Amino acid sequence: MPTAQGLEPIWDVKIARIHLSAATAARGQAKIFRSLFKTLIRQGSDRALDYGLQCIAALPHCPTNAERDNAVAVAALLVGYRTAVVWPLVWRRMQQDAEFGRALAVALSDDWRRDEGWLSQLADLELGDLSLWLETRLPREKDKRNSSDGRAVSWLGSSWDLDQLRETVLDALVARGTPAAVVGMGRIAAAFPDYPWFRLRLVGARESLRRVSWLPPSPAELLGLTSHSEKRLVRDASELLSLVIESLKRFQDRLTGWNGLVRALWNENERPRPKDENFFSDVVRDHLQRDLKGIAVQREVEVRNLKGKGRGKSGDILVTATSIDLTRMADSVAVVIECKGCWHKALETAMADQLKGQYLIDEGHCCGLYLVGWFKCDAWDDTSDTRLSKVPRWTLEEAANRFNAQADTLSDSTYEIRAFVVDTRLPPT
Repeated sequence: MPTAQGLEPIWDVKIARIHLSAATAARGQAKIFRSLFKTLIRQGSDRALDYGLQCIAALPHCPTNAERDNAVAVAALLVGYRTAVVWPLVWRRMQQDAEFGRALAVALSDDWRRDEGWLSQLADLELGDLSLWLETRLPREKDKRNSSDGRAVSWLGSSWDLDQLRETVLDALVARGTPAAVVGMGRIAAAFPDYPWFRLRLVGARESLRRVSWLPPSPAELLGLTSHSEKRLVRDASELLSLVIESLKRFQDRLTGWNGLVRALWNENERPRPKDENFFSDVVRDHLQRDLKGIAVQREVEVRNLKGKGRGKSGDILVTATSIDLTRMADSVAVVIECKGCWHKALETAMADQLKGQYLIDEGHCCGLYLVGWFKCDAWDDTSDTRLSKVPRWTLEEAANRFNAQADTLSDSTYEIRAFVVDTRLPPT
């Protein structure tokens, strides 16, 4: 096979011209052509670049297999070494000729283990378009995916290399940390609503944006923190979750402290019984809205009821903290609160099935709080209240320990879940 080995020290325009002539003559011999053309491109030959661009641009509307194979080989080499120059032309051809695009993806995936530096040469929108194209034109085999992150679970078959190309492009998009990359990832998540792992990647893209755009607290903010002990920095959803738990501890004090408000959660007739779950949720939401107002430095906190898929208005709560500093990149972090009364039939399973499975995984959030109102007490003895028989035979402390342990088990590097049991029992008379 012809080779340029040993010619590098004396490489010049004349040698490049001879090499290009040899490559052109070998177009019908794929391995020889690729070897010669690769050498030309690596040596920075402008003549070879012009030849390659003409080869791609001149590809007929209905090319023969040989014509398409030659153009794909040229495109794959040019993308790898001269990305910024050739990508607009290559991308147009991929959109015009689906078979060309698929063959090029296969060619690029055959060599996925090499340095994927060419991806860094694509603009954010170009990278997002490519990722969406790969997911649409070369769709994943859902039954061969890890249900949590969508990655391939089989090492067998030619589809493995394509899987690695998809993942490499997707990972690069998530890591960009730019608004355009978040938009691109959002388009992919919207195009595949039945694939929760894309919403998970959207969360990752947003986290990358916050990480890249983060600025240290200004002197004014630091002074505000030192002069107002109640002020808090909220840089991500995890810090917002901690802030919500601090607020709920103050809510607990309001309920059970001197002249506590816990009786507002009960219908006190001759035989007291708790008000319903939605009323409990509304009281919690009202407290958070009032208590968290102005507490987060340079963020506006909003508390509202959360609408679940197909469920309309629910008793669950979404807390968001949005940047109000116009000198910084706007961003928002959120915490989902799943509210339950201690009599709920799904009390022991809703943290996994609803909070994590529906709100976090399906709807693209990463931090959640499982909030339980614990009403079980001696004053609640009305056996005509069917809810009473559904309450587990635990003490409040046992309930708190159980739910905290469950939250620890369900949390991982992607999702943070905490539990909080509110003492809503009537005091002894």
